[in-house]
Amino acid sequence: MMMKKFFNWNHNPTPVTVCFSEALGYPCCSDPNAVVVTTDEFGQWSIENNEWCGILGSETTVPILTPTINTETYYLYNSASNNCIHSSGILDSPIILAYCDYFIYFLWDIPYTHNGHFHLKFDNTHCIMLSDDESLVLGECGDSSTIFYRNVNFIKSPIYTDKCFGLVNTYTLGLTECIEFDTNQIIYFNLWIDEPLEPIDN
Repeated sequence: MMMKKFFNWNHNPTPVTVCFSEALGYPCCSDPNAVVVTTDEFGQWSIENNEWCGILGSETTVPILTPTINTETYYLYNSASNNCIHSSGILDSPIILAYCDYFIYFLWDIPYTHNGHFHLKFDNTHCIMLSDDESLVLGECGDSSTIFYRNVNFIKSPIYTDKCFGLVNTYTLGLTECIEFDTNQIIYFNLWIDEPLEPIDN
């Protein structure tokens, strides 16, 4: 049985306005024009039903993690080297091609569109990141240096659209000039499954 793995992540959540007092365990005042009894470092307070309440207008803006991007888990395979894209799991360590043992450091949660953050399965706050010298390292997911996209079987960055994932030395990956038939740059997105496929009896 083939199991697709979908995960939902939004690393740029929409800010949602909440009343500051709710985070402190007190309700928000039902009347936004309630009489201010006191003000502290959190905002303005009033009393409603013999209980402290926070006055809306003294709110804080809090990001809330909301599911928006479907991802699937892949191992990224290069047939020329018979290796997979691998991370040690340590921030700022190089992204390399290494033997595919299908362990968690070879698994990547990638948007089903193949366009966005390539999250390390082991820790979804860590992504493949483009460093200043155009090498690839493990970094904190976030800005445009951690966004990549698939173009046929090449992986590109929107920062340098004429460059692709490629070997910069024996095993280390970086961005290199895209060459159409360079098999060291061809990466296959192989969907990870929980269980091996069972043979079908005819």
